[in-house]
Amino acid sequence: ERHSGWSTKKLYTLAKTLPARGSYQKVYIQTGGNDYTADPSTLVAMVNLFPAGTVTVISLPPATQITSIATAKKVFGSHIKTADHWFKGSFAKKREQKNAAYKSAVAGIAQYIDVRQLGIPGVKQPTGVIFPNQADGVHVKGEAARQIAQRIMAHKDSDGAPWVWVAAVAAGVVGAYLIARKP
Repeated sequence: ERHSGWSTKKLYTLAKTLPARGSYQKVYIQTGGNDYTADPSTLVAMVNLFPAGTVTVISLPPATQITSIATAKKVFGSHIKTADHWFKGSFAKKREQKNAAYKSAVAGIAQYIDVRQLGIPGVKQPTGVIFPNQADGVHVKGEAARQIAQRIMAHKDSDGAPWVWVAAVAAGVVGAYLIARKP
């Protein structure tokens, strides 16, 4: 089931409907970018739906320089004019603030994987983050997405334990799906 572009609030509503939430030994929550605020209360509530110590939260990726104005216009509209669009206003800064707020909010109740710190080769963005530029400056695709997915999946144990991945991918990293696996 595709959940691209969902806010964390909408994802939380979906997560509440998962069957047997207490039966998962591992839960991966991928945050979305369509919340427009850095209020992490819904993310904390979602983490608390699952047993303590089972949740890993995966950050939303940073804004990057746009490598294809045509792609960015197709995704976001004709107002996109330059490669540094996301850095002219407050969008990129707010995205970094949201990441910091989410990371802080779940400290002590969940692990946090910040995609900025996975060692993906990239360039220094105007926010100071090292991350590969993306076609529309927001959605991660191609080689960067593959590398991020590999590093996140390497984080999981291969012990066959039941797990669930709850993903809202407005800032798409791995894919926009709700995935649940039970042995």
